[in-house]
Amino acid sequence: MHKIMVVDDEVAVTMQLEERLTSMGYEVVGKAASGKGAVDMAEQLRPELVLIDIVMPGEMDGIDASRIIGDELDIPVIFLTAHTGEEFIGRAKDVEPFGYIVKPFQEGQIRAAIEIALYKKQMEQALRKANDELENRVQERTADLSAMNKKLRQEIRQRRRSEEMLRKREKELEIKTSSVEEANTALMVLLKRRDEDRREVEDKFLFNIKELVLPYIEKMRKGRLDSGQESCLSALESNLNDILSPFSHKLSSKYLRLTPTQIQVATFVRQGKATKEIAEVMNLSTRTVESHRVNIRGKMGINKQRVNLRTYLLSIQ
Repeated sequence: MHKIMVVDDEVAVTMQLEERLTSMGYEVVGKAASGKGAVDMAEQLRPELVLIDIVMPGEMDGIDASRIIGDELDIPVIFLTAHTGEEFIGRAKDVEPFGYIVKPFQEGQIRAAIEIALYKKQMEQALRKANDELENRVQERTADLSAMNKKLRQEIRQRRRSEEMLRKREKELEIKTSSVEEANTALMVLLKRRDEDRREVEDKFLFNIKELVLPYIEKMRKGRLDSGQESCLSALESNLNDILSPFSHKLSSKYLRLTPTQIQVATFVRQGKATKEIAEVMNLSTRTVESHRVNIRGKMGINKQRVNLRTYLLSIQ
């Protein structure tokens, strides 16, 4: 049950709103009658959403209070007001509210505004979390690359010093020319291998992003929100975590023979989703999903083994 706080200086309005919100299945955790009281109550109760009138008594009106509630407490706000003038709307827009309900209220309007505001806040938090995780990953990769570059520069400087010494002692070490050439060749192979390893890590990261994340983002953009898209959102969040886990790196490197669709099916199987659920999310028939599962087992070499596919995928760490 979502927790909502109501702020209005008219007692009749707050009572009416509380009655309607309760009948719609929401929990009214607090009621305030001033801007200052709204800020103090929101800080104490931490509701999921605040419905607040723009015009409030005292030095702090609803807009000023909403700015503090939104910026400092990170709580979404919906404005309630009978005022639709340019002055009020202009100031309200600066606060970037999650909705704007004009009095007199209609139940359908209230419910729609609340659900949209809660969903927008949920998406905002999910995207913020995903961005933070990706940023941390980039920082880690940048640190790794910096350390590798530093080590390579040290090796290159050491090699230059060695070459200078070799030139000075060329006459004395003519009989060891063959050994020196072999050492140089081995060093070149090592440098080339390090460069290949770096490119392989980058390719794995880009591959996972392209195949496990972008399809769901595109799917969400093409239609209205329904139960299938909610499942896609869950898959998106899970795949973002998987991209940063050893499983996705190992899956994309060891089983590159899997098609993009088979990789998506394998990901859902590892998450414990049934064939029917996978079919609904991917818009496939259950028979097609079963066929993909058989092909995945074949490509992984366990088609004739008595081993559960999900158990096998979970063992890949």
